[in-house]
Amino acid sequence: SKIEIKTSKVIEPKIYAYSLPGVTYRDGWTKIGYTERANVEDRIREQTHTAGIRPHLEWYGVAVYDGDDKKVFKDTDFHVYLRKQGYNYEENERNEWFEINGEDSEQEFNTFKKNRGIIPFDEEVIPYILRKEQEEAVLQTKEYFEKNKNSEFLWNAKPRFGKTLSV
Repeated sequence: SKIEIKTSKVIEPKIYAYSLPGVTYRDGWTKIGYTERANVEDRIREQTHTAGIRPHLEWYGVAVYDGDDKKVFKDTDFHVYLRKQGYNYEENERNEWFEINGEDSEQEFNTFKKNRGIIPFDEEVIPYILRKEQEEAVLQTKEYFEKNKNSEFLWNAKPRFGKTLSV
């Protein structure tokens, strides 16, 4: 008889979200977790079956950023993203419950995957207006570079002048 030994198995990491309808203190809150199991419902059942509550699976998705490199992420990465977006969360060591509904959390998840966890800037940009001395330094530098291609120009300005911002 032939013996087969499997040295590895394919794992598909998933992020999932569920709510607890009928549990009043969880109204408006969604649990967001991570599993490598084939069946997300099995993982949720482990968390809820002994309490006698019936969870509602809101959604689940593969925990891999969009793109060619197939980089995997964890629920904790998505949790940080949600906190930065301003969503309330349960303050305990795990922070897996967020005050967000299923539809919105799924939309945030898809945006998170697409943007690779980077929060885009608001459309409204507050313009910075250079002070007179900064503007003069920029214009002087520009004139120098226009006359002296491939050269260098050193700013000898005091600390807190705004050199980095001006450049």
